[in-house]
Amino acid sequence: MVVVMKRDTPTALLIDLEKLDLPDIANVKVALAVALFKSAAISVGSAARMAGKSLPEMLTLISNLGIPLTTTSPVEATEDMDVAREWLEQNA
Repeated sequence: MVVVMKRDTPTALLIDLEKLDLPDIANVKVALAVALFKSAAISVGSAARMAGKSLPEMLTLISNLGIPLTTTSPVEATEDMDVAREWLEQNA
């Protein structure tokens, strides 16, 4: 365990999850990854790496949990897709 200090104030605590001797460390890592993604602290790619899952597996898990994969509105998503299609047509 490591305590990160800023002057005399602790600002972070680093814990080696493997050394906690938890009964199911794999599920703890998945739960932590999902929680951090849900709070927008990490990307879905970082969550997948943290959870030890492939990106498609993580996307499926997050989707199955009902967690939005993006904060983009449907209108913005449609506009982004239109721009992407236009780019692909010009660069094909």
